[in-house]
Amino acid sequence: MTVDEVDVANWRRAQQATGRLRAFNDAGVLESADVLVAQRLTTLAGESDEAVALAVAFVSRAVRAGSVCVDITCLQDQIDMPELDWPAPQAWLEAVSTSPLLGAPPVLHLDEGLLYFDRYWLEECQVARDVRALAAAPRAGGLPDIARLF
Repeated sequence: MTVDEVDVANWRRAQQATGRLRAFNDAGVLESADVLVAQRLTTLAGESDEAVALAVAFVSRAVRAGSVCVDITCLQDQIDMPELDWPAPQAWLEAVSTSPLLGAPPVLHLDEGLLYFDRYWLEECQVARDVRALAAAPRAGGLPDIARLF
């Protein structure tokens, strides 16, 4: 790529991305925000595996799209871009599961194959506790009289 080919105004392109992050960003699968989050977090954690960086970028992408987690083992089937250099699903999951990003303090959380930013996993756990508490609490005054509505 030459200087003439670089569109510096394109905010979706992470100009400093390399390897898989670059390829997925160039293909439009990941945006610059996803790439930059992955680069920063892996650098801070001392994580050098680009498959882990790609997983972090996909968690960022999921959060941007309104989800709290991603199943990285299903991404290739969902995105359907076989020309990209996808990690093998089980090897990808293994790389993530041994990453320092899951250490203390955790940045990521892996739960039954779903990868979360730890903050969102904690929030999901809180919601689950709150729903269980509401379901277990006895209703004051019994059940509402819904028969009158029909």
